[in-house]
Amino acid sequence: GNLTTSNPVTITVDNTLPVLSTITVIPSYGTSTISWLTDEPATTQIIYGTTTSYGLATALVSTLTTNHSQTLINLLPSKTYHFMVKSQDKAGNIATSTDATFVTLADIVPPAITVTAPINNAVVRSTVTVVASATDNAGVAGIRFQLDGADLAPEKINTGSTLSFAASIYWNTTAMTNGVHTLTAIVRDIDGNLTTSNPVTITVDNTLP
Repeated sequence: GNLTTSNPVTITVDNTLPVLSTITVIPSYGTSTISWLTDEPATTQIIYGTTTSYGLATALVSTLTTNHSQTLINLLPSKTYHFMVKSQDKAGNIATSTDATFVTLADIVPPAITVTAPINNAVVRSTVTVVASATDNAGVAGIRFQLDGADLAPEKINTGSTLSFAASIYWNTTAMTNGVHTLTAIVRDIDGNLTTSNPVTITVDNTLP
């Protein structure tokens, strides 16, 4: 019938979720920074995507803090994104915000393009290959060639919308008058920005000796 009572163990019951507040978004082109506060130290994570199914998440920052901020990267320009912020306190209580949205900024960075063939001041005859190379921060949509301000051929489409793209055409110079002409290439990016290359001066000479 002897009884013994253990030393007391003090515990804290915490079923209270962190309180999320002051959720702000600073949108940009390609990136956006989301910040928020919690009323107690908690982890940091953002769930996001182009629909309410989300599908993407930032890396979980397990350091407990009351000031939270993460930057989303590789975002599409002029696009609406849905997001929720998420924080978990040391007791394991997880608070998730309601769905919110932001719109990324439009892409205003122009693409770059260079005519690589023929070279400047070249003398050409018969059929020649015209080549241009382009790059863009978002994606190259297509390249078209012009001679003296008029299109030489339909636009060459970059079906993969890759960040770099080279295009070429075969140009029958016999359809042109002999003499000096100006060749340019125009690149269009996926957001509609256009750039015209530096002009290449060429001389067409199809005169037989």
